Amino acid sequence: MRSAASLTVISGNNARRLIEVQPQNGGNPHLVLSGITVADGFADFAQGAAIDVRGGSVSIANCNIQNNRAALQGAAIYVQNGSVEIAQSSLIANYGLNLTTGGGQTAFGGGLYLGTGASAYIDSSSIVWNQDINGGGIAAQSNAYLKLTNSTIGMNSASAKGGGLFLSDSVTFDGEFNTIVGNVAGAQSEIGESAYGGGLALSGYTGSFTMVGTILAGNSTFRPQFVTLPTTDPVFDGDDCIEDYVLPSSYTPSVRNNLVGELDNCSFASTSWPLIGQRNARIDPKLDTLNYNSQPPGVNKYNLPSFMPLAGSPVLQAYTPFGAAGGRNTTACPTYDQRGFFRASTDICDIGAIDYSTHQ
Repeated sequence: MRSAASLTVISGNNARRLIEVQPQNGGNPHLVLSGITVADGFADFAQGAAIDVRGGSVSIANCNIQNNRAALQGAAIYVQNGSVEIAQSSLIANYGLNLTTGGGQTAFGGGLYLGTGASAYIDSSSIVWNQDINGGGIAAQSNAYLKLTNSTIGMNSASAKGGGLFLSDSVTFDGEFNTIVGNVAGAQSEIGESAYGGGLALSGYTGSFTMVGTILAGNSTFRPQFVTLPTTDPVFDGDDCIEDYVLPSSYTPSVRNNLVGELDNCSFASTSWPLIGQRNARIDPKLDTLNYNSQPPGVNKYNLPSFMPLAGSPVLQAYTPFGAAGGRNTTACPTYDQRGFFRASTDICDIGAIDYSTHQ
């Protein structure tokens, strides 16, 4: 089992951006990062303190992207007109330099920001303890594409919207078997009424949305005591999820077999499903605290923080061949969970990034 201390470290010494990927003379650069820590990058009045991608592609495997700070989008990683692949890696404790919502600050994406023409493929990774104004963990805007599988989005915070995830515009989101837990919206907010969507904020969102076999629960929204909220306005809530707009009639998200703790303010799933909670009847996924859980013997990769289901958790063996609403799932369970353990089978397994049922 490898720890962050054993990785080769590239440091910006809190003084400069570390890596830039930009095409030159019509080229299409491709950068591969493997088995390293990219830390302490600094980008004042700029974006992407660790990695700034303006074209081409970056592959990141068994890496730790940690403690990077930027004033604008993507405190750790910024992508526009390019792509990034992240596997068995972590984005930890990256944060924006301007975390208050006053003064017109609009920074997005403490861990990762995806803009115009950007795509990200994230597998078996952890995005935790990051902070920014919107999208503490990840923010995606414009026509970006985000594929998120077998991953943990936890303990991130946003001053305004989307503690874990912030999605807007025509972003395509494809999320399968993830754990989105313990994120907070409204942290350090000076304009408390603008804070919502502790786990997930869909803000002016009209894109393609898929969420399968995912835990979205135990997130929260904080507002200062001086803020008086109208109790009839759904915008002023949404601990786990919020939609801050009226959905178009053509909007048909694909959402199956998830556990959502409180779904009062997101309309993307039927409330008749057994693992969909409401404001006054929330569902507890019964997870352990965020921890570095054990890996299979012989696995040599960077160990990642994750939430282990506890005995008696409702997520255990809750993903089955037939959805609760009667339709057959077209998405099979991943062969492995986030840690590398085999899941129970391809069509009966635990919901979320960690499969407790076969390997505790």
